[in-house]
Amino acid sequence: MALERFIFVQPSTNDWIKRWGIDGSPIGAYVPVAGITQACLSQKLQVDFLPDDGAAEAHLTGPLTQTIVGITALTPTANRASEIARRVIENGGRVIIGGMDPSARTDWWLKEAQKIGIETKTKDRVTIIPGEIEGGSLAQALQAADAGRPFDLFYKTAPTDLTNIPLPSQETIKEITGAPYQRVSNSRGCPNKCEYCSVHLTAGLDKRVRPYQDVISELKARDVLNQKEHQVTWTDDYFGGSGTIELLKKIVENGHHFPQFIQPTIEMGRNAQMWELLNSIGPTLAQFGLESPNRNRLISAGVKSGKQDLDPIAIFNTIREKNQNIAIGLNFMIGTDSEPLGKERFDELEAFIDACKPDRVIIGKYTPFPGTLTAKKLQEQGRIFDFNTDHYDGEHWVMRIKGRNIKGDLVDENTDEVDAYLDPFKARLNEKVALWSRLRDMKMNGFNVFSGGYVI
Repeated sequence: MALERFIFVQPSTNDWIKRWGIDGSPIGAYVPVAGITQACLSQKLQVDFLPDDGAAEAHLTGPLTQTIVGITALTPTANRASEIARRVIENGGRVIIGGMDPSARTDWWLKEAQKIGIETKTKDRVTIIPGEIEGGSLAQALQAADAGRPFDLFYKTAPTDLTNIPLPSQETIKEITGAPYQRVSNSRGCPNKCEYCSVHLTAGLDKRVRPYQDVISELKARDVLNQKEHQVTWTDDYFGGSGTIELLKKIVENGHHFPQFIQPTIEMGRNAQMWELLNSIGPTLAQFGLESPNRNRLISAGVKSGKQDLDPIAIFNTIREKNQNIAIGLNFMIGTDSEPLGKERFDELEAFIDACKPDRVIIGKYTPFPGTLTAKKLQEQGRIFDFNTDHYDGEHWVMRIKGRNIKGDLVDENTDEVDAYLDPFKARLNEKVALWSRLRDMKMNGFNVFSGGYVI
């Protein structure tokens, strides 16, 4: 039976929506995926995007015999993804599951796929595609379905170059561009080896850059050039470097303007040319991940790379002073072994934030994501006590935490006591950041920066 429809679903949960103000609605991340999908099939296919506000199953009623549902699973939404997959299979559809979690927990997902088949009394109707979809795994699954062949249990191909990624039909692009969040990728892969990050499991360690002409063509097709309504979120695993600079130069040379969001490394904070280009394009929120709130730990990236001159406070202040369109966001993780005990942890963090004066702050609980070196170490130490991935969202403690006492010794710490400091700290910090934040004055339309206040 010929395929008629492909539905993209990004699962969500109530906790996820509450924290980020984001359900699984189309956020512009699917343009390359939609293009690959339509290019792989022999007939014209309807491509839809299904929001998941906790009730996606209600829209996936049968019969779905001519439908494939593509599900992107993150670790905290993995169980939700499995629920949706079951509903699709029960109604006669077929499912392709990819994303960060299947790349990190491939063995778990292969067992889950087999379990779904047994429970729904079906066979070969669900497949797992760990790794990077641009590498060809998605194409292989789609081509099998198009030819009427059963799915293999999984498809995986090595990361590849990013040239000639096809754009989907104009009808599909039009549906995507109705959303305020427009995710665009200029590159894939990250050469950093942060022990708490799992992005390399999906995209590899080598940075690969799309031709700038292709990226600009995508931005033009999505109608996000020279407008203020849609935030362009650059989803590069490693934002910065030669390929990024070349793209930004071309955007500026062509006189294009739009609001944007980036996630650079602290090393890229010193690239004055990049910040000048970003500032010329339009209001930009740059969200830096800084690991631990312990100030001695904040320069660890510089120590690891042999560069001893990284001063985060000086870097951020220079960016703000020279670029009026740039807002600085900072990410912190509470619960690393480098932190002092009790109230001192938050005193140090507050002093650092006061010096930096960021425009937004995100504070999460240290989480040992599957596949990371952090998870391996903590599991060997017997410190992970909660394996329910619903809780791997930065809001729950899933591991026993330790801190440094006045002698520098590492000792166990009560998470309830840490939480007793954390919640009032975030409330007090929100009032501070609101006083100096640029975000409201910059009128960054199309980006929901205030969904959780200035401190999330």
